[in-house]
Amino acid sequence: TESVALPTTSGTPNHIVDFQAAVADLAGNYGYSDSSSTKGNDGTGRHGNQPHTVKIDQILPQISSAETGKAWDTSVTPAAEKSNVRDSIVVTFDGKVKESSISESDFQVVLSGGAGTFVPASVVVQGSDVYLDIDSTIPSNNKPTVKLQGTVEDIAGNSTSAGSATASDKLAPVITVTRSGGSGTGTGAEASDSLTKSKMTITVSSDENLQGPPKITVTDITSTGAAVTSVGNVEDQSLGVAQGGNVWKLVVAKGGR
Repeated sequence: TESVALPTTSGTPNHIVDFQAAVADLAGNYGYSDSSSTKGNDGTGRHGNQPHTVKIDQILPQISSAETGKAWDTSVTPAAEKSNVRDSIVVTFDGKVKESSISESDFQVVLSGGAGTFVPASVVVQGSDVYLDIDSTIPSNNKPTVKLQGTVEDIAGNSTSAGSATASDKLAPVITVTRSGGSGTGTGAEASDSLTKSKMTITVSSDENLQGPPKITVTDITSTGAAVTSVGNVEDQSLGVAQGGNVWKLVVAKGGR
């Protein structure tokens, strides 16, 4: 079998070459190979036919980016990326990676602030994305470092065991709301956090720094949950009063503060 070396003089290890076969029969008629069954003699290609192409890829796979809170959700059809998953990170490479070359032990996840080091419990490969489930809660404001510690191969056969990236924070803050200060003396829906004759204190806390105080909307509703008049008729996006430590309070009453 005759062999021909693919060119290395294009100046880049990631490029495309084309080729076309020419034949002549004994009567002297020439024919040319055609890579397209849809394009005719439209002036493109060569000799009225389309040449074939080969992509030459000699670039080692590299981690392009990483994001916290991204997971591959197979509970829906079709499966899709899901956001705000608190134990998951997506690592994106610069091109498609070979699924069979990827295993959990190929990655190490180091949470910032000394919050822990993990090897993923499971991985899912989708094209150039690798979803890592570390099976441990990632703090909302954390920026983990994802490192390769095993060999990853792309679909061209190039492989690497080096590379890292600091994940971008894509996790929403965890907001906790509590109520207190009511006049109720019972239990459950009749306790002081659910029943009052006048005022109720709403406390909002966040597990990370926010851009500003939370906007609190309070609406007078009917027994079916619909607004009596309009959403926010009691308090319309009022700002909580800072208490320090990412805690805000607002005292509300029917008809306003």
